[in-house]
Amino acid sequence: MDKIRIHSILSNSKVNGPGERIVIWTQGCSKGCKGCFNPETWNPNKGKEYTTEQLYKLIEEMSEANTGITFTGGDPLEQSRALLDLLQKINSNLLPKLTHGIIVFTGFTMDEIQNSPDESMKECLPLIDLLIDGKYEEGLKNNHHLSGSENQNFHFNCINNRGETLIPRHLIEIDQEVEIHLDEQNDLIQITGFPRIDREFFRIKGLEIK
Repeated sequence: MDKIRIHSILSNSKVNGPGERIVIWTQGCSKGCKGCFNPETWNPNKGKEYTTEQLYKLIEEMSEANTGITFTGGDPLEQSRALLDLLQKINSNLLPKLTHGIIVFTGFTMDEIQNSPDESMKECLPLIDLLIDGKYEEGLKNNHHLSGSENQNFHFNCINNRGETLIPRHLIEIDQEVEIHLDEQNDLIQITGFPRIDREFFRIKGLEIK
């Protein structure tokens, strides 16, 4: 059974795509983008390991209270085989509930995915409603799209009743927002979205980002 390493999971987010969304940050990214807001997700040996069946069961439970799911990281496609297994399960069973579709962020470009020898990467594509590709470029940072920098592209699934049918373009070309979630059980403050304040600001205020 495939295993996947996860940094964190959030339910009922409204800033990582349209609707109320499950957000899953995978653990592990080799891109090392300067200015990345989530460098704690880079190390592939950290985070928590799940079987894809365990993680799917969590997603299935959370789908009762959410209308979409977003995979980010980290880079989900650096665990492409496990991601493919998850996407197949979601597509087979949960699409009627996830009416705002599936979004995946990746630091790979579409060309790199399509020309990769990794067949699992390519097989993920028709199972995703919106792929947002490309490394984060600090000098091209933007504040008005569902992406971190201007070089990143939106790739919508062209299959009938997928892609822009579930995720209309006007809902992702919006001013960015930030959410703060309190996890009292684990004594954590979780910040998600597209913060315009850098990590040093939080350190100065005495907030440790994990």
